[in-house]
Amino acid sequence: MRKRSKFIIAAIVAIGSICLAISLASVSLYGENRKIDDVVSTFFEKIKNKQYQDVCLDLSGDNQKTFFSTSGQCSDSVFLFELSLLKHYNLLNNDSYRVEVRRTHFWMPFSQDRSMRVNIALEGENKSSVDKTLSIKNLFNFVKAHFTAEPRSDSRFVKDLLTVERRNGVWMIRGINIDNNGIGSEYAELKGQLRLGRYVREISDGFIIERVEVNAKDLTPVDKRVLKYNLQKVQNLIGN
Repeated sequence: MRKRSKFIIAAIVAIGSICLAISLASVSLYGENRKIDDVVSTFFEKIKNKQYQDVCLDLSGDNQKTFFSTSGQCSDSVFLFELSLLKHYNLLNNDSYRVEVRRTHFWMPFSQDRSMRVNIALEGENKSSVDKTLSIKNLFNFVKAHFTAEPRSDSRFVKDLLTVERRNGVWMIRGINIDNNGIGSEYAELKGQLRLGRYVREISDGFIIERVEVNAKDLTPVDKRVLKYNLQKVQNLIGN
C-alpha cells in the first residue's frame, strides 16, 4: 500500500514538473516572439514621431544601399516609405495611426532560421488597441493561433513588408521589402510626382528656402505632409 502511495505521489510530482516545464517553455517562447513585434512597433513609432534619421541609424548599411539606393537622403526615403503606406491605407488625413503586426511563422529556438518576414497593416488610431500584456488569456490565444489552427489570410496586410533578423540574441530590422506587395508601385509613383526639395534646398553650409507661393486652401493631404516634412528639416538644420 505504501509503495503504491509513493508511486502515485511520484507520478503526480513528475506530471506537475512536466506541466511546469511546458508552461515555462510556452511563456519563454511567447516572450521571444513578442520581441519581434516590439522591434517592429518601435520601428514604426520612430517613423510616426518623424524620427527619420533615427530610423536610418537603426537600419543596416546593406539595407540602406539596396532599398534606399537614391540620390537623396535616407530620411527622404523613409518619409516616402511612410507616405506610401498612408496612401495605401487611405490614412493621409489621419493625425496618427496604429500598426498591426503579423509574423509569417512562429519562431523556434535552436532552429537555423535566424530571420523572419513580417506582414504589416495600418489602421486609424481610433481603432481599439491590441492588448500586449503577458496574461493567461493572451498566452492561451497565442498558443491557439500558432498550434491549433492555421491563421486565415487577411488582405488588409502588406505581405512580407519587413525582414527581422536575430543577431547575438537581439532582434533587429534587416530589410524593407516593397516589391510584389503593392507598396512598390505606390512608392515609385510618389517618388516620381513629388519634389521633396521644392520648399527647402540644402547646401554645404546651410539651406535655401525656395520662393514658393503656398495657398493653404489648395493643398492636398500629400502636399501638407511634404510641406511639414520640409519645415521639420529646417528645424533640424538650425537646431533647438
